[in-house]
Amino acid sequence: SASNPGSTVWECVWGNDGKTALNASKNRIAEIVGDNHVYPPYPYDPAEREKIRTWGRGTKPCFLSEFGMGSLLNVVDACLDYECRGISPDAPDYALMRSIRDRFLADWSRYGLDRVFASPADFLRASDRMNARSRRDGFDLVRANPRHVGHNMTGALDHAICGEGPITFFRRIKPENFDAVADGWSDLRWCLFLDRGHYFADETPAAEAVLADFDVLADGDYEATFSVTDEAGVREWSRTVRFSVPQKDEDGLRAVAYPVFKGRVFADLKPGRHVLHAELNRGGFAAAHEKAFWVSERPVVPKPPADFVELRKGDEPQFAAAMAKVAAGATALVHLDDWRNGGELKGLPVEDLRVRYETLWLYHSDAVVLPHAFTEGM
Repeated sequence: SASNPGSTVWECVWGNDGKTALNASKNRIAEIVGDNHVYPPYPYDPAEREKIRTWGRGTKPCFLSEFGMGSLLNVVDACLDYECRGISPDAPDYALMRSIRDRFLADWSRYGLDRVFASPADFLRASDRMNARSRRDGFDLVRANPRHVGHNMTGALDHAICGEGPITFFRRIKPENFDAVADGWSDLRWCLFLDRGHYFADETPAAEAVLADFDVLADGDYEATFSVTDEAGVREWSRTVRFSVPQKDEDGLRAVAYPVFKGRVFADLKPGRHVLHAELNRGGFAAAHEKAFWVSERPVVPKPPADFVELRKGDEPQFAAAMAKVAAGATALVHLDDWRNGGELKGLPVEDLRVRYETLWLYHSDAVVLPHAFTEGM
């Protein structure tokens, strides 16, 4: 995984290098290699979160040499930047950007996205803000693992025809990304975790806090307070805990990340946006001290309205009845996993079916929920 000065060979200095073949999985982290490029689907599922947080445990430390999320490429604002700088419309980069923008605007009109966003550029800026949120979540995972010896963030800036970085082609920082990256690299920062990002009002969130500490806090005893507030800032729950520094890693060295709190949030959480807060009560300022989550009422009617029908594979009587309703004007709901076959959707007797099945990773499209009776309250 490295070749140190004076060496003429690759040296197995990280992870379990030398004991196995190359990582054979593109998007799944391999616990055995010491230098890895990792792009799991986002939001990160519990198994992937656990792998990133524990990679290197029981082996030598590891280098996460690629990891991160991008945003959509803001072709609308980019074209304005080209125009502002007097760049010729015939310049290849500008011409390509205009071509992508024009096709995007045509889709914008065709799908009626003005029902959800103020403008096409507003939609793309929302993707930038979502990018900042995903970066915060990624930094939490990376910095909570004391076995990481380094992390190369994907990426520094946009390039080619993708929105990979927190900075645009024209070196403008994307909305909310500056704070996300600054908090991410802070020498002292919280890594806050919730078992999910959304809960029903009758559920109890599970919370966890790890403190990433690059030799900031002096040796001693400390106290931290955790709380949850509602949209008005009213505190709904709090807990104060005590912990000591330093804590040791499995090699007996001073840990650069250590657990501080893990427990349930027992509170009567109303529907809406809530925030988990973490504060050191003495000794130093820790960044990344908030994480938002959402609560909804559990749906009263578990089934779709009468004008929606499910197309179930393998249930011939139900399928025939459902197709009759679709022919009469009902909308079909399809569980795509039931109909996947070798990576393609096959067997659905629907004309002009166009479905792109993909997970959200570094390069991705962003989904939009349009106003509709079926999505009301989402």
